[in-house]
Amino acid sequence: MDTFTVTIETPAGPLSLRRETAEAAIETGRTMQREGVGEVFISPPGGTPQPLAEFVSAAIKELPDWDPA
Repeated sequence: MDTFTVTIETPAGPLSLRRETAEAAIETGRTMQREGVGEVFISPPGGTPQPLAEFVSAAIKELPDWDPA
């Protein structure tokens, strides 16, 4: 199954969590970032890791009714 991977870079090493949807991955990433656990990256299925903010920006732009104004 294709899943999104949320990776948190912690002092003890990377921690990876899998989520089925982009929305779930973003929610998990935001929670981890808010808790101050470490730097958060999200990888789409078969893709490369992106910092949380970049992933969210790209996801928003892909929405059909997105308007930057």
